[in-house]
Amino acid sequence: MTTVQVAAPRDALGLIHRLRLPDGRELAETLPADPWLEEKVLRPVLARDEAGLPVHRLAYIELARGHFKTGAAAAVSIAEALLGPGTDVYAVAADLDQARLLAEAIEGQRRRNPALARALIRRTADLYVTASGGSKIRILSSDAPSAFGLAVDCQRIRVIADELTMWPRPDLYHSMITMLPKVADSQMIIISNAGVSPGQSWQWAVREAARQHGYLFSAEGTIASWIRPEQLAQVEASVPPPVFERFYKNRWTEETGTFVSMEMWDACCDPALPSLVDDRSWVVMGVDAAVTGDCFGVVAVTRDPNRPADAIAVRDVRVWTPPVGGSIDFTGPWSYLMDFTRAHRVIQIAYDPYQLHDFMTRFQRERGVWCREFGQQAERSAGDSGLFQLIRGRRLRHNGDPILREHIGNCGFKVAANEDTKARLVKRGAGKIDLAVSLSMGSAECLRLIL
Repeated sequence: MTTVQVAAPRDALGLIHRLRLPDGRELAETLPADPWLEEKVLRPVLARDEAGLPVHRLAYIELARGHFKTGAAAAVSIAEALLGPGTDVYAVAADLDQARLLAEAIEGQRRRNPALARALIRRTADLYVTASGGSKIRILSSDAPSAFGLAVDCQRIRVIADELTMWPRPDLYHSMITMLPKVADSQMIIISNAGVSPGQSWQWAVREAARQHGYLFSAEGTIASWIRPEQLAQVEASVPPPVFERFYKNRWTEETGTFVSMEMWDACCDPALPSLVDDRSWVVMGVDAAVTGDCFGVVAVTRDPNRPADAIAVRDVRVWTPPVGGSIDFTGPWSYLMDFTRAHRVIQIAYDPYQLHDFMTRFQRERGVWCREFGQQAERSAGDSGLFQLIRGRRLRHNGDPILREHIGNCGFKVAANEDTKARLVKRGAGKIDLAVSLSMGSAECLRLIL
């Protein structure tokens, strides 16, 4: 097995060619099947002018998920650190989890290349130093406070920004980009997927700066030979459309789009869906409310007895609205919940704690029904995305309740910039969506609890 020769690393591209994939092959062996990787990514990023300085001080590479982005960030970081003495490489990831992936990619190359392991020494979890030449690779996450104190007494600076469109804030980017003029031989290389809010987000502005004044390579869709169509089909069936558009078709998406079409919702309608009068199924209820403005919504669901095990049936829907200029009288919802939980086998009530914590705590104490706070960040995003899958797959039945239909129609689907698998229900206008949120929470808990 050949190893990376690092005694005098003059040729960054040649060094990257000899890095090894997890299956043991050198990267050079895979390039004939994927010439874009060298022609559109590596050569432009590593190009130097007659003075030996980067041709593109700002390079922006935009690729779909699964296209070796983190691997490329690690490879370029290694090559730049070993290319010349006094190089400071800052490999910056979206968050701590992504930073660990970057470190794992670098560590994998060291494991597979003994000579590289001797030349590039790991000092801490986020710091590598070269055995000679005084170069280093420091791994950061985008929530680091600033670049203050970095790039002191170095000859070269390279900033490798991994998954920039997932960075929640621009602070570190601005700090890094303004640090580059300290040193003539400096460069920022961004390797990312498409983002949200084209023409509006700060990441889009960075992309446009690269297009106008640096280097931009953006490939729509899947161009990597190793990603098979059947794999993409499986992903497309399991994530919301805006997520698939962004991460797998590599298209910039609007932050908020339509949740589901009314045709899709109506396809789940079954007017003959039986009531719970004589049904002894276990029930989960979702409750969402506000004191003023929004309404108090309750949706009761069960597993669908006549469908697959992962199907949901909507069994009851209730809503209370505040009077004009007034607030909701919680006496009505309290009486309803008391009567309903006495009449049916309610295993849990899931609720939004923002306005309902005291109400539901009292109800649990007095009635003895388990009332659980449903997290309104990651848990809600998962529940909302799960509700979309239930509707799209026609694994949800409802009886056509007009108010529930109205609330579903008022929903938008928001894709957060730093979220890669889920989306979240939001209002598209002034209409109410409380029943949709209640259905999301209740369905998620029903699928989790009832076998």
